[in-house]
Amino acid sequence: MPAFDHFADFDFVGIAYVCVSHRFSESRDPLTVARDKPDFIAAAQTEGSLSGLRIGWRPRLGNTAVAREVLAICETALTALAGLGAEITELTAPLENPERAWFVVNGTYRMAQFGHHLERHRDIMCPSFVRQMDRIASCSASELYDAIFQRTRLYRQIQSWFTACDIVAMPTLSRSAVPIDQDFFGPIEIDGEAVENIRAAWYPYTMPFNLTGNPAVSLPAGFDSAGLPPRHPARSPARRRRHLIARCSRIRACSLLGAAKADGFISAHQAIVAFG
Repeated sequence: MPAFDHFADFDFVGIAYVCVSHRFSESRDPLTVARDKPDFIAAAQTEGSLSGLRIGWRPRLGNTAVAREVLAICETALTALAGLGAEITELTAPLENPERAWFVVNGTYRMAQFGHHLERHRDIMCPSFVRQMDRIASCSASELYDAIFQRTRLYRQIQSWFTACDIVAMPTLSRSAVPIDQDFFGPIEIDGEAVENIRAAWYPYTMPFNLTGNPAVSLPAGFDSAGLPPRHPARSPARRRRHLIARCSRIRACSLLGAAKADGFISAHQAIVAFG
């Protein structure tokens, strides 16, 4: 997935210029042939009411555990957006955790890129990266294509969400930062309970979209009790970056206006966004 499809910065005009710099059509790249050229700059300057904006809320995405504090912060943010006119609907369709598909697709890709370095440079390469390639080395062609087919099913399932909503909101991570020495392949702790591995349990909300390519903006959501900054992303249908930028720009404008007009909104506003 292109890195510019995921943004965590709230200078929307700056984001728009990044998109403009990448809005090209290249005959050697089938994903860009006949690509349209939307006006990202105008989208970044969008204002107006949130009335009619349909936000689908997914507190879980193939994972079982989410920190209580993370859910509380996100729900406070959604309540504030509903107060500004947005329509919030929880999306409940089941979704299989795609961690295995991601591991196979990403691991075989990295193995093809860097596997030839293992024989000479294993000792100086990142240990977790080496471990990933070692674990994928025995993957068969059949297993790879099973994962590719799962990615296609995942893409179609996610696209179906947008018949009922314009953007989808969810936590960015299931808990705040993990310890610096966290085992990348071991379980993590959420609210005192050990759960799965770091990909399946800590960032299940980002991994599926690394497979499908849906654009996203990660919205700042204040700070938790440890002083760490949880976020929650807004996601849109594939190839709809202009629409995502425009809708999040409306959220920005309305949130700032609400904060200026109502003292009671300040705490909720701080839980939604911290626009720079």
